[in-house]
Amino acid sequence: MTSVEGSAEPFGDKVRRLQNDLVARGEHLSFAAPPACRLAWRLGWNCTPPLFRGFWANTLTLGGVWGILWLIGWTSLPYIPGHLDATSFVFAALGAACFGFVIAGMAHHQRKRLRLPAWRDY
Repeated sequence: MTSVEGSAEPFGDKVRRLQNDLVARGEHLSFAAPPACRLAWRLGWNCTPPLFRGFWANTLTLGGVWGILWLIGWTSLPYIPGHLDATSFVFAALGAACFGFVIAGMAHHQRKRLRLPAWRDY
């Protein structure tokens, strides 16, 4: 399986090289390759690591996943009255936006600090 960008290096090898490089630079593996990305890679999906995505792409994907998981967790609690009312959606959207902005900002800061090139050039 080759990478989507068309380089000759297989996607799996590129990801392993990224992980080794970032861990050697002192980054945690969970930030260089989050568990959701590692799961996607094992399933054969060639998704770009968060450190190489844009700010808004990270905000939407990471915040969206957080918001969905928040709603699932909120609705699974039997003792909370008013499951899935408007308040639940408002809090999930606000939490997703906050989480997305914070994590995307952290990834953007790390990418600039580490001077990482674009994913296709890595």
